[in-house]
Amino acid sequence: MKNLSLTTVGAVSAVLTVVCFVVGIVLMASSGVQVLIPETGEGGLEWIADVDDAGGTFFAGAWLAVLGGVLGAVALVGFYAALRDAGPVMVLAPILGAVGLTLVTISHLTPIAMAYELVPGYGRRRREPLFPRGTDGHTRERQRRPQLHRRRTGLGRRGAALRGRDPQDLGRAEVIRSAGGSVPHG
Repeated sequence: MKNLSLTTVGAVSAVLTVVCFVVGIVLMASSGVQVLIPETGEGGLEWIADVDDAGGTFFAGAWLAVLGGVLGAVALVGFYAALRDAGPVMVLAPILGAVGLTLVTISHLTPIAMAYELVPGYGRRRREPLFPRGTDGHTRERQRRPQLHRRRTGLGRRGAALRGRDPQDLGRAEVIRSAGGSVPHG
């Protein structure tokens, strides 16, 4: 290790960068996901569905792309060492390249995190029916968020609306009585 020069390490890293990017892109494309960074809107939903269908092959390709970015930064440090004697202006290229590659690598990590967080939940929702047999959308909403339903119908806030304190809410109490429900008085 003492005999290795920085330029040699940079050259090996540059070759490995290309290998990681090529293999990563091939793995992602063969899994059915065409891009690593999703589009917004409907394209983003399609990307999530594609990642859900792809499984581990997509993640392997995505992580290889991130590894390629890290190895690329090392390659640019080796390039910096080779250009150090060429003058101060020539040194700017590898420094700016390393900064840019770092930002690109971070932008590749973001969709991987999104895939780990969003895809499992979306995949479950995509496979279950929107409204199970025998229910409608309102029933489904009441099952998901009962506290919201209580607020909308006036059953929350200690039943104040149903006790007839507010003239606008008297109509709600009448509707509940006509449906066979009991309205607390107080």
